[in-house]
Amino acid sequence: MSTYGVVVISDLSSEESARALRARIVDVLTRQWREMSGSGPIDELWTAIVEVEGGARLTVSAPGMIADRAEREFFTGADQGRAVVCEDSDEYGVQFGVWKLGSEGPSLVYRLYAQDEEYEADQGSIARQVRGADAATRAARVFDVDPGALIDLDSDTAPVVGEIGFVGSPFIPLLNALNLQWPER
Repeated sequence: MSTYGVVVISDLSSEESARALRARIVDVLTRQWREMSGSGPIDELWTAIVEVEGGARLTVSAPGMIADRAEREFFTGADQGRAVVCEDSDEYGVQFGVWKLGSEGPSLVYRLYAQDEEYEADQGSIARQVRGADAATRAARVFDVDPGALIDLDSDTAPVVGEIGFVGSPFIPLLNALNLQWPER
């Protein structure tokens, strides 16, 4: 079974901002998929907007699709907020990014790439990493949590790598470190 997919979880200041970001992400994913293969698994795409303290949380789950380096495009023009992007590229590994959103534009504060050592690492994904204790601390601050758990995962990715091949599982320790949950549909 393939585990390709992308999940975006964003906290924004209002439901209106969440709806605008949802439309943007769906448009970007749809356009990308059509450019790559002519059609997309849009029927599988699922979104939810829920009220949270201080605003709204948007969750987008797109099984069978990948962000394909379009995260900045997702978030350009987004209202003040924060986001995580969980991208599963099946045997090619997983990427987990933390973004700060705002009027100055989207800012990537943390990105971890982890892959099963049985497969060749994607050099482009390795090059795009933003890791280390300082980056993990900045990411934790974006989500107002203690950085210890994320720093630990950054220095030892075994809990992430050991779950590659199971939908969502590699991201659970990373999301837990930020007090987030994998979306349940």
